[in-house]
Amino acid sequence: MIAVWDTSGWSDMGVGVAAIHALRDDWASQERLRELALAGEPVAIREAALLAVALAPSSLPVLRQGVTAAQREVRAASVAGLRADPLARPMAAHLLASDPSCGVRAAAATLLAGDPGYTPALRRALEAPLPSPGVDPEAPRLEGALVRALIREPTVIEQVKGRLAGLASDVRDFVLEDLWARPEQRSYVRALLAHEAALVRASAARALRRDPEVASALLGLAAGDPSPLVRAAAVSVLGFDAVARQVKAGRLADASEHASVRVAIVETMRAGEEEMVRALQSDPSPTLRGIAASALRDDVASVAARRALLDDAEPFVRARAVSSLARQDALFDSVMPCLEDPDPHVRRAAIEVLGRYPPAIPLLRRHIDAPSPVGPAAMQALREDPESLPLLRTRLRPARRVERRRRLRDLARDPSSVAGVRALLDDPDVLVRADAASALGDAGDETIVRRLDDPDSWWRAVAARAVAGTAEAREALLRRLGDGDGTVRAAAAEALAGDEAAAPRVRELLDEPSAAVRAAAITALAGDAGSVERIAAMLDEPSDMDGDPAQLAPRGRSRAGRSTRAGCAPS
Repeated sequence: MIAVWDTSGWSDMGVGVAAIHALRDDWASQERLRELALAGEPVAIREAALLAVALAPSSLPVLRQGVTAAQREVRAASVAGLRADPLARPMAAHLLASDPSCGVRAAAATLLAGDPGYTPALRRALEAPLPSPGVDPEAPRLEGALVRALIREPTVIEQVKGRLAGLASDVRDFVLEDLWARPEQRSYVRALLAHEAALVRASAARALRRDPEVASALLGLAAGDPSPLVRAAAVSVLGFDAVARQVKAGRLADASEHASVRVAIVETMRAGEEEMVRALQSDPSPTLRGIAASALRDDVASVAARRALLDDAEPFVRARAVSSLARQDALFDSVMPCLEDPDPHVRRAAIEVLGRYPPAIPLLRRHIDAPSPVGPAAMQALREDPESLPLLRTRLRPARRVERRRRLRDLARDPSSVAGVRALLDDPDVLVRADAASALGDAGDETIVRRLDDPDSWWRAVAARAVAGTAEAREALLRRLGDGDGTVRAAAAEALAGDEAAAPRVRELLDEPSAAVRAAAITALAGDAGSVERIAAMLDEPSDMDGDPAQLAPRGRSRAGRSTRAGCAPS
């Protein structure tokens, strides 16, 4: 397939994603971001662009189109971007029931959460068997999204209790904290401190951090549970009385204690305990030395200790020491030399600290093209600097497919070259065929108008979009509103947007069973005064689940007489 994202000149794709994130609020970059949301490749670029443009109302058509993309990452990002669009909920309900990707279904579940009309659909999804993480790594994410959406349902609570040990850690923590907030469930959460699974005991300890009735039980877990996972959770929620401090001091001083437990103690230290932390700057564990750098306070002795760690042999320790110096502007000069550190993570930490130090801004601009993680950090640090925005905009490289479309439009209007564009309608690349059709449609070429009656539904849909706004094709488009294929009906509706005389016919599609066709009709009728009341009434209608999911994301069909490969669906 022809590449549509030009990576020449980039050190890695992380820098391209960072450029998109840095410019998401820059009005001058919105058109380019929308182009990338439609045609950017690889998937990471398009995914980042979709999320960047999600809040702009003008980007809704781009997001709706992304819902039907072949790549699961693009579909998930599109659904997440439509969370503020109530008209997207019927689409999300169909995806929740039918999409093969757990990641897409998780995004759909999150969008539908909180809407009582979709509770039955969410409950059905939770009750259905999920693939193992080995089959779909996003399966735990889907389970978590469903549990979060339904945690207030009594029947779901009992169902979730029976699968606590299998939940992802963050979801299990969420469930237990929610249960502890209900007085009638507190005894159940307390009893879990004795659960046979260490993961459950650890989550219970975190959920009970505000429960005075289990203080002694938490002390016992911190001092003697056989699992370091549980001991770490317990010490992180201990109080600050003399007994708790004694337990923590003992665990911290024990060099044989697991590093995760000692880290948890350091991260929860309070004022007055700096002496114990400073003692760790010579600990053999680089993890503990680095965590200690972050935990040290701003007294004179602690500042000196942090500065000393800037010369540590371990990059992790130097990076944490650099980050800790952000709390004092007077120490920025100590951070400046770290921009030349041999380790990229130390340089990234220095950039993050110096981003709010005006004299350092010119130095940070030199790093925007560096490989990850340095380049992305520099772009993020510069996004609030008006003088750096023009430089960042040049890093949003154009989508080559967009450039190809512009070139084909020029060729299609030239009598000497239009035959070459027509020949591309038989190109083996589906994207080239679609772009050639679009160019011929813009030029009013009869070749593409005749494709509205092509026996292949893919060509009828492509032709409908290509001839949008063409007077010669109007009657043919009206016929396509009754086409037997939902994709064609949706394309015809979109092509007739703004045609007042066609509005009554388009309005009939508002009663379609397919969410994709209804969404296309709503978009087409956006400026039609006679449709306002009907569209407004749809906002209060719960989604039906009997639409044809295949109309939402057709994949693997024969298109223009060829088998479509994943990733080759037309935009």
